[in-house]
Amino acid sequence: EEIPHAAAVVIEKIQKLGKDQLEIWVLILVERRSQKQILIGAQGSKLKEIG
Repeated sequence: EEIPHAAAVVIEKIQKLGKDQLEIWVLILVERRSQKQILIGAQGSKLKEIG
């Protein structure tokens, strides 16, 4: 899938949940609302896909 070149990812927090699990909080920054829609997908489908 294509990701806008202007996207930036900022890691806010990393927390160990168990032996083999991490919880990672990130901010994804884009320049325009249309780029946000590309990343989120229709009805949040892309967000649901990555968990």
